[in-house]
Amino acid sequence: MRIVTRLSAFAGVLLAVVFPAGAQQPAPTVAAPALPLTAPVEGQPSITEVLSGKLFPLKQQLKEMDAGWCTFHAGAKDTLSPLMIMGMMHGGPSPFANLFDGMFTKGQTVVLGGETFLIAYACSNEPLLKMMMDQEHHGNADPMESLKLTPETEVTLSLLSIRTMGNISDIKPFSLKDLASTNTIVESARANAQQSTSLSQLRQIATATLMYIQDNNGNMPPADTFAHFQQAVGVYLGNNEAIFHQPNTNAFYQVNTALNGHKEAHFTDPVNVVVVFEATPWPDGKRGVGFLDGHAKMVTDAQWQQLKARVKTE
Repeated sequence: MRIVTRLSAFAGVLLAVVFPAGAQQPAPTVAAPALPLTAPVEGQPSITEVLSGKLFPLKQQLKEMDAGWCTFHAGAKDTLSPLMIMGMMHGGPSPFANLFDGMFTKGQTVVLGGETFLIAYACSNEPLLKMMMDQEHHGNADPMESLKLTPETEVTLSLLSIRTMGNISDIKPFSLKDLASTNTIVESARANAQQSTSLSQLRQIATATLMYIQDNNGNMPPADTFAHFQQAVGVYLGNNEAIFHQPNTNAFYQVNTALNGHKEAHFTDPVNVVVVFEATPWPDGKRGVGFLDGHAKMVTDAQWQQLKARVKTE
């Protein structure tokens, strides 16, 4: 599998391992003609000089780039980017798939250890990695905000091996205005991520309800108020109060009080019996609902009106 050889500004030791002194290297190949390359930096700079920031800034902001820059994507078709991994973790198309995942360059090159590298800059993957590690993010900081591109967005020096970086595509003149248009995609991605989180929480609450029923001779948990319901099923969720909040509004979910005082056997079609639901619909009119059989899904307003006939609230 071909991969993109990418050295972060703080991984200088990696080059010394991959290209030891005196080792013979294959002759560098020329990158795609459409990418404007310049002659390599004069002299024989060391990796230490490059990573010290003396030759190229280790970081810079997008507002410092001019018309001489371009954006591009580099890598073999089978290279996995963090955005692609996010899609795999979501079990389908990633809500982040249309975010900018490219790089920036002026076409400058440098020869290190006999290998020619393209000087490029990339946005930090830290916000994506944070979300990959913490799908139930409930902190005050919103990592999605870090995905927005602004004039102050920092990009970090990367060294791409001309020989191994594979396919080069989507080469375009740099335009901060065009990149900033992806911020609307960030908002859409945030909504999709919050909906996914909400469905996960509703599913956990529905499952906890089944666990309560099993431990209490088939009796439904008290559902005369949401507080009583939360207290009853919360023990099966580690008493994690955040699970009971709708992510986009931070409001509590609502419980179907029509369940109160009944046994599970009273309900012959649990797949259609609402246990818990979002108090406020999303901008598209859909609403998250958790059902008595343990599943959860988003329903349209028309579907909700049918379900609502069998729902009571406080």
